[in-house]
Formats: sequence, structure tokens, C-alpha cells
Amino acid sequence: MSPHAEYAQGEPAPGDASRPRPRSSGFARRAPGWCYRQGVTQRHQRFALLDVTFAGVAMPSATVDCWQDTRGDQQWQARVLTRTGPIAENGELAGRMADGRMLAGPALVADQQVGPGSRRETLVVFHGSGALRGL
Repeated sequence: MSPHAEYAQGEPAPGDASRPRPRSSGFARRAPGWCYRQGVTQRHQRFALLDVTFAGVAMPSATVDCWQDTRGDQQWQARVLTRTGPIAENGELAGRMADGRMLAGPALVADQQVGPGSRRETLVVFHGSGALRGL
């Protein structure tokens, strides 16, 4: 008796390279018209924000993402890599875009991740809702 006899006829046993596995794409079994875009955000923008302040305290530059969610509401997120975390939990995040426009909006600290090593840099993630003033 074969060591792989317990597997169904036509189904390859694990590690059995002598039998080809049927090729199947997960997309092939989906109904026509199915699309992953059902919950995709719209009007996404990503840009650098310079001369950043949060609750009146200067911080390094930030990367900002703005988008319109599925309900049509404006949302935004800013990420800052800094050696010191913010003192406040919420406040106004403000800064200057590369073209000189000033942006500002209310934000809260959504996450802080301290990096490894002696530099101990912290990634601070700010969340805001509503349009950024000046954008």
C-alpha cells in the first residue's frame, strides 16, 4: 500500500511532486462584476508638510495623506518621525506645503511606535477629520 493511499483519488498528497496540482486563481471563482473597489477611498492626496507644529510645539516634517471616505467625509492622517513624542494627546497640527500654502486642522495622536536602537526615534501618527484649512 502506498504511503499516500489515504488521500482521495486524483488529489496530490503533500510533498508529492509526481502529481501536478491544479492551478486555480481565487479570482476565477468570483462572480462576474465582483470588484475589490467597493470600499476604496476617493480623492487621495499625499504630500510633505514642512515647519510642522502640534499643539504649539515644533516637530519635524510630516507625511500627510488626505482622502474622502465611503460616506463622502474628508479624513486625513499625518506621520512624523521624531526623537520626542508629542506632549498633548490632541491639538492643532499645522505646517507649510512645498508650494508655500499653510495648512492646519484639529488632530489627535492615534498611535506612537518607538523604534529600536540607540536613537529611539518615535513614529507618531495623527488622525484628523474634516478638510484641512488651506488645502
